[in-house]
Amino acid sequence: MTSIREIKVLKYFARCLYSGAGEIVDLSSGVAGTVYPFALELSKNQQVLEKKSRIYAYDAFTTPKQKIAARGGQIYFQNTREAQKQDSYLHIFQKNCKTLINYVNVCD
Repeated sequence: MTSIREIKVLKYFARCLYSGAGEIVDLSSGVAGTVYPFALELSKNQQVLEKKSRIYAYDAFTTPKQKIAARGGQIYFQNTREAQKQDSYLHIFQKNCKTLINYVNVCD
């Protein structure tokens, strides 16, 4: 889990410090808890002219023996007996980044 302080640092980096040299890489992106702040603030960064596909989000986007659900805007883990060994949550990641997905290369 990423703390509020850590998210503030990520946002500051993407909005104020990132010059567009190189790419932003997010390892173990999960359900976009860190990718979304990167993308949101990159969209506001006036130093970077070409913003499309500047963030690389790496994850397996699966979780063993758990089912991830999104209800009412909340994401939570729910253990279920019916859960398969590997349940994908890529669709939740994509939903959470829907408005900013042009900034992200999804690498599963």
